[in-house]
Amino acid sequence: MNPEKIKSKEQITTSQIKAEDIDAVADYYQFEVDNGFSSIPEQTDFEGMVKYRQKQIQENKLQVVRAQEKEKTIGTSVVILESGTMGKEIKENEAWAAGTVIDKSRRGQGIGEKLSDEQDRIAREAGKEAILTTITKDNLASMRLRLKVGYELDGINKREDETNYLYKKDLVNNKDGKDWPHEVESGKLKLLELDEEEIDEQVLVDPDNEKLVEQLLNKGYKGVYLLRPKDFENKESVDRNMLVFVKTIDQAEKQSQEDKKFNETKGISDKNDQNDIKKIRKELKDIE
Repeated sequence: MNPEKIKSKEQITTSQIKAEDIDAVADYYQFEVDNGFSSIPEQTDFEGMVKYRQKQIQENKLQVVRAQEKEKTIGTSVVILESGTMGKEIKENEAWAAGTVIDKSRRGQGIGEKLSDEQDRIAREAGKEAILTTITKDNLASMRLRLKVGYELDGINKREDETNYLYKKDLVNNKDGKDWPHEVESGKLKLLELDEEEIDEQVLVDPDNEKLVEQLLNKGYKGVYLLRPKDFENKESVDRNMLVFVKTIDQAEKQSQEDKKFNETKGISDKNDQNDIKKIRKELKDIE
């Protein structure tokens, strides 16, 4: 790795913006505007938006994380903590990763992961058990980042102009990921075609195939990783970006399986009890 890149990475810091630091709030919002991520509504001005965001931070409706290099902002990230804020509807135990913006010259240096870690910390400290976000199906960089840090592709939202994939991360239970490139190269993970009757518990899917993605989600699968051709020494292993989907068991199904197991065990126990009673009755009859 380039020594200059290592040195640059070491100088990057991330911190949560304090509500009373109006200059920091202004700096964050200006960064979003400059990078085309936010705009100034017609009914207000820049100063009005800064004060509005400051009020939201004070009321803990949302919090903002900033990445800096030598006091220059090079990345920002927002986490929503109250439903209705910025138009996001969430449950009481959920948070929403509203957006991560990174300076184009600083991408690929792990800044997104640092900002995501801060979002998770803020959400956990607010008592949240999960954090969600949506990403357009063609935004592969954001998709890769969220899956890499533990999110799962959990749903699909179709609009007239675009299709968004819904991602969700469990903030309570950590999940260990597999070595997915090895799974492909060892033949344990294969490309799934539409309308296949037999579906393995882990499969590769083209993220552009909305119909297949929706089909898998309806069958209880979750997207857990994005594989790229450059993840492999053999470039023929995967010739384009592919999503890894795995079969999961939701809580209702898990409870159903536990109930079934309990009933089966109970049935065996009841049968044994009945056999014991018959045996005792026979012994008493013999004594008589």
